[in-house]
Amino acid sequence: MNTTLIRRIDMDIKQIKSMGKELNKFLAKFDDCFSRSESRQNLRTYIKGQLSDLPRKSIEPIALAANVKSRTLQNFLSAIPWDQQHLLDKLQWMVAKDHAHPDAVGIIDESGNPNRRRKKTLRRLRKLGIKISQLKFCVPHNL
Repeated sequence: MNTTLIRRIDMDIKQIKSMGKELNKFLAKFDDCFSRSESRQNLRTYIKGQLSDLPRKSIEPIALAANVKSRTLQNFLSAIPWDQQHLLDKLQWMVAKDHAHPDAVGIIDESGNPNRRRKKTLRRLRKLGIKISQLKFCVPHNL
Protein backbone atom coordinates (compact mmCIF):
# COMPACT_ATOMS: atom_id res chain seq x y z
CA MET A 1 0.00 0.00 0.00
CA ASN A 2 1.30 3.44 -0.94
CA THR A 3 0.23 6.18 1.47
CA THR A 4 1.46 9.73 1.06
CA LEU A 5 1.15 12.68 3.42
CA ILE A 6 1.21 16.02 1.67
CA ARG A 7 4.09 18.02 3.09
CA ARG A 8 3.80 21.55 4.38
CA ILE A 9 5.32 24.21 2.17
CA ASP A 10 6.24 27.60 3.62
CA MET A 11 6.31 30.57 1.30
CA ASP A 12 7.89 33.98 1.70
CA ILE A 13 6.11 37.24 0.85
CA LYS A 14 7.85 37.50 -2.55
CA GLN A 15 6.54 34.07 -3.57
CA ILE A 16 3.03 34.90 -2.37
CA LYS A 17 3.01 38.18 -4.29
CA SER A 18 4.15 36.36 -7.43
CA MET A 19 1.14 34.08 -7.23
CA GLY A 20 -1.23 36.85 -6.15
CA LYS A 21 -3.34 36.87 -9.30
CA GLU A 22 -3.89 33.12 -9.18
CA LEU A 23 -4.66 33.18 -5.46
CA ASN A 24 -7.12 36.07 -5.89
CA LYS A 25 -8.74 34.23 -8.80
CA PHE A 26 -9.13 31.12 -6.62
CA LEU A 27 -10.48 33.06 -3.62
CA ALA A 28 -12.91 34.95 -5.87
CA LYS A 29 -14.73 31.63 -6.33
CA PHE A 30 -15.87 32.02 -2.71
CA ASP A 31 -16.95 35.67 -2.89
CA ASP A 32 -20.64 34.75 -2.80
CA CYS A 33 -20.10 33.19 0.64
CA PHE A 34 -19.54 36.69 2.08
CA SER A 35 -22.11 39.46 1.98
CA ARG A 36 -19.66 42.36 2.28
CA SER A 37 -16.59 43.32 0.26
CA GLU A 38 -14.67 43.94 3.52
CA SER A 39 -15.19 40.30 4.50
CA ARG A 40 -13.92 39.13 1.13
CA GLN A 41 -10.80 41.28 1.58
CA ASN A 42 -10.31 39.95 5.12
CA LEU A 43 -10.44 36.40 3.75
CA ARG A 44 -7.66 37.26 1.32
CA THR A 45 -5.58 38.87 4.07
CA TYR A 46 -6.02 35.88 6.37
CA ILE A 47 -5.24 33.26 3.70
CA LYS A 48 -2.17 35.15 2.51
CA GLY A 49 -1.00 35.29 6.13
CA GLN A 50 -1.49 31.54 6.51
CA LEU A 51 0.58 30.93 3.37
CA SER A 52 3.33 33.35 4.38
CA ASP A 53 6.62 32.65 6.12
CA LEU A 54 5.48 34.28 9.36
CA PRO A 55 6.78 32.24 12.32
CA ARG A 56 3.37 32.49 14.04
CA LYS A 57 0.19 32.11 11.98
CA SER A 58 -2.18 33.61 14.53
CA ILE A 59 -4.32 36.71 14.02
CA GLU A 60 -1.99 39.31 15.51
CA PRO A 61 1.14 38.56 13.44
CA ILE A 62 -0.94 38.25 10.25
CA ALA A 63 -2.68 41.57 10.92
CA LEU A 64 0.59 43.34 11.73
CA ALA A 65 2.25 42.02 8.56
CA ALA A 66 -0.73 43.14 6.45
CA ASN A 67 -1.00 46.52 8.20
CA VAL A 68 -4.54 45.69 9.37
CA LYS A 69 -5.96 46.10 12.86
CA SER A 70 -5.89 42.72 14.60
CA ARG A 71 -9.43 43.32 15.90
CA THR A 72 -10.62 43.48 12.27
CA LEU A 73 -9.35 39.96 11.55
CA GLN A 74 -10.57 38.69 14.94
CA ASN A 75 -14.08 39.95 14.12
CA PHE A 76 -13.89 38.45 10.65
CA LEU A 77 -13.15 34.99 12.05
CA SER A 78 -15.44 35.10 15.06
CA ALA A 79 -18.34 37.52 14.57
CA ILE A 80 -18.85 38.43 10.91
CA PRO A 81 -21.55 36.27 9.30
CA TRP A 82 -20.65 34.19 6.27
CA ASP A 83 -22.11 31.12 4.63
CA GLN A 84 -19.82 28.42 5.97
CA GLN A 85 -21.88 25.54 4.55
CA HIS A 86 -21.91 27.09 1.07
CA LEU A 87 -18.14 27.59 1.22
CA LEU A 88 -17.58 24.00 2.35
CA ASP A 89 -19.90 22.67 -0.38
CA LYS A 90 -18.06 24.67 -3.06
CA LEU A 91 -14.66 23.49 -1.83
CA GLN A 92 -15.75 19.84 -1.74
CA TRP A 93 -17.12 20.06 -5.29
CA MET A 94 -13.88 21.62 -6.48
CA VAL A 95 -11.78 18.87 -4.87
CA ALA A 96 -14.11 16.18 -6.25
CA LYS A 97 -13.94 17.66 -9.75
CA ASP A 98 -10.15 18.00 -9.74
CA HIS A 99 -9.53 14.51 -8.31
CA ALA A 100 -12.37 12.53 -9.88
CA HIS A 101 -11.75 8.86 -10.53
CA PRO A 102 -14.22 5.94 -10.59
CA ASP A 103 -12.36 4.21 -7.75
CA ALA A 104 -11.57 7.34 -5.73
CA VAL A 105 -12.34 7.68 -2.03
CA GLY A 106 -11.92 11.23 -0.76
CA ILE A 107 -10.98 11.98 2.82
CA ILE A 108 -10.45 15.49 4.15
CA ASP A 109 -9.08 15.34 7.68
CA GLU A 110 -9.54 18.45 9.81
CA SER A 111 -8.42 16.80 13.05
CA GLY A 112 -4.84 18.06 12.90
CA ASN A 113 -3.64 14.58 13.89
CA PRO A 114 -2.81 12.74 10.66
CA ASN A 115 -1.39 9.54 12.16
CA ARG A 116 -4.31 8.68 14.41
CA ARG A 117 -6.90 9.60 11.77
CA ARG A 118 -5.04 7.70 9.01
CA LYS A 119 -4.96 4.45 11.00
CA LYS A 120 -8.63 4.79 11.97
CA THR A 121 -9.64 5.54 8.37
CA LEU A 122 -7.66 2.61 6.97
CA ARG A 123 -9.34 0.24 9.48
CA ARG A 124 -12.80 1.52 8.49
CA LEU A 125 -12.10 1.18 4.77
CA ARG A 126 -10.82 -2.38 5.21
CA LYS A 127 -13.93 -3.31 7.21
CA LEU A 128 -16.05 -2.00 4.33
CA GLY A 129 -14.07 -4.22 1.95
CA ILE A 130 -12.61 -1.29 0.02
CA LYS A 131 -9.45 -2.26 -1.82
CA ILE A 132 -6.78 0.35 -1.30
CA SER A 133 -4.14 0.61 -4.00
CA GLN A 134 -3.12 4.21 -3.38
CA LEU A 135 -4.29 6.54 -0.66
CA LYS A 136 -3.22 10.14 -0.20
CA PHE A 137 -3.98 12.12 2.92
CA CYS A 138 -4.27 15.88 2.94
CA VAL A 139 -4.33 17.42 6.38
CA PRO A 140 -5.26 21.13 6.37
CA HIS A 141 -2.71 23.17 8.31
CA ASN A 142 -4.08 25.84 10.67
CA LEU A 143 -7.52 26.01 9.10
